[in-house]
Amino acid sequence: MKKYSSSFEKVALLNKINDLITIKAENKFLIHTKHIIKYFNDKANEHILGYTNSDLFVIWQYNSFWGGIFYPIIYGNVIEDNNSTVLELKTKLNPLGKIISFLFFVIIMIGAILSNFVVINDEFYFYYFPEDDHLWE
Repeated sequence: MKKYSSSFEKVALLNKINDLITIKAENKFLIHTKHIIKYFNDKANEHILGYTNSDLFVIWQYNSFWGGIFYPIIYGNVIEDNNSTVLELKTKLNPLGKIISFLFFVIIMIGAILSNFVVINDEFYFYYFPEDDHLWE
């Protein structure tokens, strides 16, 4: 988690962040999926989605040109600390991006495992070592 200091007061900073948000939305899987489907080919999509609470905020922006479905979500916490305002930020991949990444990983792993099996006369054989012995010399 990164920490940044701000010259704004806590309330003013949260108001500025709230003004950035063009579409109020909760950070849920279905919301991310609907937004990606709706703006899939919209290169000029500049909507910033998210919400703010008393100290916390969550914002994200889908961009079909740069990242597609693999866009980050920014989680923030605004803390008043000795006459200064501290902003704590961390990022995570959105839920749909996490699922797509996991499925891609599983498909690659299944392909890697199945590529080592050979079917000869309707029987499965696990192929691990090459038949050419000269490769090991």
